[in-house]
Amino acid sequence: MKTSISSWFVAALGVLALTVGPAMGQYPGPAYGPAPYPGMMPAGPPPMAPQGPMGAAPAYFVGPSYSLQQATPVSHLAGASCEECGHDKCAGDCSSCCECGWCYRVGVFADFLYLRPRDAEVAYAVPVNGPVVSPLTQPPIEVGRVGMTDGEFRAAFRAGFTYVIDPYRSVTAQYTMFESNMTDSISTAAPNVLYSLVAHPATFTAGNQMLDASASHSIDFDLIDVDYRSMIDCGDTWQTNFLVGVRWAQLEQQFRSTFSAAGTENVDTNIFFDGLGVRAGLEGERYTVSRRWLAYGKLIGTLMAGEFKADYRQSRSFDPTVVQTSWEAGRLVPILDLELGVGWQSKCGTWRITCGYMFNSWFNVVKTDDWIERVKQSNFVDLGDTLTFDGLVARVEGRF
Repeated sequence: MKTSISSWFVAALGVLALTVGPAMGQYPGPAYGPAPYPGMMPAGPPPMAPQGPMGAAPAYFVGPSYSLQQATPVSHLAGASCEECGHDKCAGDCSSCCECGWCYRVGVFADFLYLRPRDAEVAYAVPVNGPVVSPLTQPPIEVGRVGMTDGEFRAAFRAGFTYVIDPYRSVTAQYTMFESNMTDSISTAAPNVLYSLVAHPATFTAGNQMLDASASHSIDFDLIDVDYRSMIDCGDTWQTNFLVGVRWAQLEQQFRSTFSAAGTENVDTNIFFDGLGVRAGLEGERYTVSRRWLAYGKLIGTLMAGEFKADYRQSRSFDPTVVQTSWEAGRLVPILDLELGVGWQSKCGTWRITCGYMFNSWFNVVKTDDWIERVKQSNFVDLGDTLTFDGLVARVEGRF
């Protein structure tokens, strides 16, 4: 009986094996057969775990074709060169290897500046209640507004280009030009007269009873900057850079005044500075998630070494040289540039438009009003003051 039951049990197992085996081939488990959904292992035996210096890999090892996370294409890894991505365009949705760096070769830009000189006014005349002669026994009494040339906003421009060495280094050259001319006029009527604030006080006589006066004051500067720029850090929504470079600067101030009645009297001054120096600074940009909108800031310091040359001349219609003198000295002139603003850029950053406000401060500068006062006092020691320009700046930039 036992043999018969065993025979029937073995036969039943054989039939079950013949029936279930093909069915298992049609519905394979996750370790064999084609993967019915992403993430399952391919058909065939599982891959062998690699042997490392410490023996077999851990049990959670997954074969080279699959991982717990989607593999990142090599061309998108940080540190890949722009040659792999292409300088001329970004890949797909702009998430290329240059997303964190500069994904272009050459950039050109043009800036519109709307600047005003500060701390640069020159008071040249004021109406007083009676004739003024030398020497002054008491200060004259003012009876009207002060005639003064004060700075106003003037248009200027800046333009340049950038050459990108690699995604994290570049060289930029730019030229800036600013020109301004302030004018003013003032009149009075007898018995009042105009008291000159720019003529040498020792030259006042009974004939200096002027009733009309006018003045003009121009301030111009030219800058050429060449900078090497390197990226400090960057991410999907920010970028910080430092720069070092050289700057050539030229600053010119011209003042002209004319007083008239029966005759005329003129006071003319010229101040010229020419210098070369080094500069260094930081730049930063912060983007929105889409990278289409941004805010930026720049802080750059320059130390210039150069020469100031100044001259003063006072003349009359019947005497071409009443006072004439000149002065020249070397100076170290620090310059501080600060710019803050916002901007927009196209999908891949090919085109950018930014708008901001800038401050440009020159220190240890010989200014027109100080120079005139020193001539009047015959004191030429420790000349130097601060001259500042500020205003709007708008930039259009193409990156190719």
